[in-house]
Amino acid sequence: MTANSSDMQSIVEADEIQALYVQTASSMSYDNGKLTLHSLAPTTLMLETWVSKDSNLPRISGWMMDC
Repeated sequence: MTANSSDMQSIVEADEIQALYVQTASSMSYDNGKLTLHSLAPTTLMLETWVSKDSNLPRISGWMMDC
């Protein structure tokens, strides 16, 4: 996926976005309200939704990041 400059401008000017980060691990632990992921995969997937200021339509973007 390639973003053009008008797409990026809309993201920068967005008043608010909703984002979801997805991480994969081989195991996890939970203690006293703290979630710990063990042996994390080397990438994180981020999904975000935002409304385009040009068309007022919702948009979804996805990004894979190396950690």
